[in-house]
Amino acid sequence: MSSPSPLQAFHNVGRLSALAEGQTYDFATAYPHGGTALGLVRDVQIRRTEGRQIITAEEFGVEVVDEVYTGEAWVIAFALRGWDSDAILEVFPNTNLGSSSKFRGVDYPGTTIKPGALKSATATKVLFTPDDDKNHPAVYMPNAIAELAEDLTIALGRTEEVLIACAFRALRDGATAGRSVQVRLLEDLSA
Repeated sequence: MSSPSPLQAFHNVGRLSALAEGQTYDFATAYPHGGTALGLVRDVQIRRTEGRQIITAEEFGVEVVDEVYTGEAWVIAFALRGWDSDAILEVFPNTNLGSSSKFRGVDYPGTTIKPGALKSATATKVLFTPDDDKNHPAVYMPNAIAELAEDLTIALGRTEEVLIACAFRALRDGATAGRSVQVRLLEDLSA
C-alpha cells in the first residue's frame, strides 16, 4: 500500500454520455466513445446504498454479533446545466421534437411512457468520463434507468442558471449474474 499523498484527494470533473441498448461503447476512442454526449453537467455524484441485516444475540440483549450483507444499489446523480436536447430525451419520460424549431420539449402525459409502465424498457448505457481519465475513475452503468427529482423545480428567470436535477439508477444487465456498475479507470472498463 502506498503512503498517503495530497494527490489522492482530487476534483474529478468530467462529462456524461449515453448509448442505446444493443450498441457498445469503445472506451479506447475519444469522448463520447461512440455514445451521445449529454450536455453540460455539474455536481456529479455516485451514490451507493448498502443493504444489511443486523444479527443480535438474544443472550446479549441488543448487542450486535454479526451482520448479513444484502447487496447494493447504485445511482449516478447530477445537475444538467441548460436544456440540452439529447439529455432531455434521455431523462424525461415523454418528449417531442418541435416540427419547425427542432427544439426538444416535454409532453405530459405523453405517449411514450405511461403511468404504470416499467422503466427498465427504456434503460440505456451510461458513462461518466473524467477529464483526467489516466488518474481519476470513470463510472459505467451498462443498464441504467433515468430519474428526475420527484419534486423538480427548474428556474426560468434571469438570476439563476437552468439546472435540472437528474440521475441514472443502475440495474443489472442480465437476469442472473449480470453487471450493475463499474467504478475504475476508463482503460480498465469492460463493455
